[in-house]
Amino acid sequence: MTQEQVAHAAGISRNHLQVIESGLSDRASRKPFNPHLSVLLNLCNAVGIPLADVVVEVFPPASGAVLEYTEPNEHRSDEKA
Repeated sequence: MTQEQVAHAAGISRNHLQVIESGLSDRASRKPFNPHLSVLLNLCNAVGIPLADVVVEVFPPASGAVLEYTEPNEHRSDEKA
């Protein structure tokens, strides 16, 4: 996918996507970019990557911790429906 296609699928501009990719909201002052969770979710959906995978990549769980992710419409087997 091109940047234009990803941005369109996520509902943001190509420039907004480029700012997110750079990690900086202001390149001159080197201020870090802090995107809204909804934008990250839309980007993940656009490229087919679960948001949980992105979060774990950036913030790995503590040693020995187990991260469990369930799709929104799925129920764990130990939950009551």
